[in-house]
Amino acid sequence: MAGTNGNAQPAVAQEAPAGEPVRQFSEQVSRLIRDELKLAEYEMTRKAALLGKSQASKATPPVPEQTVQSVRADVEEIRERAHR
Repeated sequence: MAGTNGNAQPAVAQEAPAGEPVRQFSEQVSRLIRDELKLAEYEMTRKAALLGKSQASKATPPVPEQTVQSVRADVEEIRERAHR
């Protein structure tokens, strides 16, 4: 935009406080995460309904349980090595 002296100058709008973009970003990320969780919940509910209750437990892999056991074993190994 041209200024009164003919030089190109950006239009000066009312500036938001410095923390405003951070606040907006935080709100948008929070909303995105909530929406993604709702979508995931909907998808899993739909899949469970399609599979039927008897097969729903088979459809969910036991990854978290295996991961917990693996992490516990890793922690124990680290502790043993730290005490040597």
